[in-house]
Amino acid sequence: MLPRGPREVRSVESLRELLAPYAPDVSAGATLSARALRGGLTADLTRVSATRPGAAPEQFVIKPVGENELESAAYAALARSGMSDLAPRLLGTTGADGQSFLLLEYVSRWKTWPWRDEPYARMVIEALARLHASRIEWTADSRYDAHLGTSAAYTIDLLRCAAQSFRDPRLSGGVRAVKALAARLPAARAQLLSAPVFLHGDVHPGNVVIRSERGRRRAVLLDWGRARLGSPFEDVASWLQCLRYFEPSAARLHDRLLLHYVRSAGLGDRITAVHRREYWVAAGSNALAGALGVHLSSVLAARTPISRARAMAAAMDWIRIVRRAVAYLDLSGDEPQRPS
Repeated sequence: MLPRGPREVRSVESLRELLAPYAPDVSAGATLSARALRGGLTADLTRVSATRPGAAPEQFVIKPVGENELESAAYAALARSGMSDLAPRLLGTTGADGQSFLLLEYVSRWKTWPWRDEPYARMVIEALARLHASRIEWTADSRYDAHLGTSAAYTIDLLRCAAQSFRDPRLSGGVRAVKALAARLPAARAQLLSAPVFLHGDVHPGNVVIRSERGRRRAVLLDWGRARLGSPFEDVASWLQCLRYFEPSAARLHDRLLLHYVRSAGLGDRITAVHRREYWVAAGSNALAGALGVHLSSVLAARTPISRARAMAAAMDWIRIVRRAVAYLDLSGDEPQRPS
């Protein structure tokens, strides 16, 4: 029996069955071991190590498909467009014990936490610019906008619960701000979908590794289970805001990295009012899609004052982003002032 790993993969024999179509030599003659990996949309993510006498160890990742088939469609779309290097290599879709799985290469991290160094944060920006310029054809239905409406309502409920639990007027004000943005979601989404491109959909430090091969380093994006169409600034805002949370020193790089995206994507040589408007509306949409809700859940579940304070600070940051998005949606004129 495996000590850990997907619930559906019960034994080493199951692992051999999964590997057989794509790595028959490994499946037949290697000693296999497995351990659970954290991250992704599912907790059932397993890293498989295969060792054979006289051969270098090989590693794979096995991920259940479940009800979400977007990820396999995303890998196929990337391959058709010559963008496979932006993601782990998909070895195939396989099955065992009545379940379907993605069999992926395991991408080793060149460095566990490279995000204190601006060049590596810029690599992610460049990877996103390449992805968004690829004009990948995407016909899969992610039902994202239906999910967004549900998520916005859930976020409002979480905010109300937190405001009542802690008697915090900042959270009460946050309820009003989130309700205001939720009421404007049709207008916001219409703006963001005016010229849609293919998105990763969940860009944050846990979903990016820096890979080093033959002295060349590049960003690889993991977990494509939220791939969809949308504004490129939805990916950019996700990366910059999450980077700021996980690596506070990156806050000072925000505008430099945003400008780097504008230039890398061929959108101009400066950040215009139009760019800022779309960026902050995209960030507000991300907040209602779950970014704010994650931190509110942490506020409510925190067991220590320190952890609650950290979660509260992150939630308040996202509430400020929501307010900024509302302000931009309400602004008119050719050169709106940047809201504070």
